[in-house]
Amino acid sequence: MDARLRAVLTLAAALAAALVCSGAGCLFEPRTPESGGGTDICFQPIPANVEKDVFVNLNGSLKCKLSASYQVQFADNFVFIPAPSVAASFPQAFLDPWTLASEKTFSDRLFSQADSIVVDLRQTVDASTLNGTDPVSYEATYFLRYKPRGGLATVYRARARYTLRTVGGTFRLTQWEDFEPGPGLLTLGQLRGELFQ
Repeated sequence: MDARLRAVLTLAAALAAALVCSGAGCLFEPRTPESGGGTDICFQPIPANVEKDVFVNLNGSLKCKLSASYQVQFADNFVFIPAPSVAASFPQAFLDPWTLASEKTFSDRLFSQADSIVVDLRQTVDASTLNGTDPVSYEATYFLRYKPRGGLATVYRARARYTLRTVGGTFRLTQWEDFEPGPGLLTLGQLRGELFQ
């Protein structure tokens, strides 16, 4: 009787294992580990070994609203030059030169008020304007879609001249000059002026 009982118990165990392994998957099959309880990293800046890396970092920092990461992409002597029509529309913002301190204030306000930012600051590069290797200067078209919390999204799309140089072995943005926007377009100088007030 003991042998029969053992055989029945073995058969019952085998059937139970078969039932457990059928359907949604076996308990003993490997599975994808669950993510930890921490937050996902939206963007991790990279060393700006070439000028393009500065824009990778700026785009990621803007998208993920990382103020410190955004601000470190600018040289200490950074200057923003707005399009003339924008400077005339926001005289208080652009009365004095727009420096790194101004840019830091702008980014802090931008990130604190943003619901979402979609961005490409180097959307199209005009290779014919590429000048030098250090400093590097060229013209590019940028795009930024900014949606403030509780507000409607606005698109800023214009052409700018960027100048970058190496500082301590990595590239930094030293000058950003917006050109006059085309009809119906807004520049980031407009957003800078609006958030300055």
